[in-house]
Amino acid sequence: ISSINNGNMQIIFCQTSDFAGLTGTRFGGTEVTPPTGGGDEGGEDPVTPPSGGEGQYDSDLSWTLGTNSYDNTSSTPQKAIVNNEMVENILKLGKAKEGGSATVTIPAGTTKVGFYAVAWKDNNSTVLTCKAGSSTVSLNLVANVGAVGNPDPTYEITVTESDYYTVDIPDGVTSMTVETSGSSNCRAILFGLKAVTE
Repeated sequence: ISSINNGNMQIIFCQTSDFAGLTGTRFGGTEVTPPTGGGDEGGEDPVTPPSGGEGQYDSDLSWTLGTNSYDNTSSTPQKAIVNNEMVENILKLGKAKEGGSATVTIPAGTTKVGFYAVAWKDNNSTVLTCKAGSSTVSLNLVANVGAVGNPDPTYEITVTESDYYTVDIPDGVTSMTVETSGSSNCRAILFGLKAVTE
């Protein structure tokens, strides 16, 4: 996936197999080892999602719903089975013809926020914009076949490392706005939001 980050062009791999064979010498340089994580929009440090286990996909951050956003407190509670684990604290942004937004509360001292995010089925044009203070990051989300319909009883989503993203949080920033845009079906599902301190 072609993307722009801080004015620089970059390529985001969709899955591990996209770069698994890229282990040789590049441009007269030295042999490289492909990253094991996925989705780091910064292009510097590979991102590894949290290790498996119960609660891996649960969020430890809270949010305030904005335009066209829904969660487990909505009239139709949003929930999902993610990689065979029930997750009852997910954030859905957008509806059929409009994007959505929410504001995530970030604890003081947070340097990064990590999360899983998928776009609606058959829609690879959804962009998730994350604004934290003066920092803005745009992520091109990958469509997921399980992100479809209403969660009754639940969405059934399978994710990999490439569906995990991190966003740098500037010093002193205590909130991040997340917003979807793109085609007429720019819906996204976020879960496993975690605050990281270094």
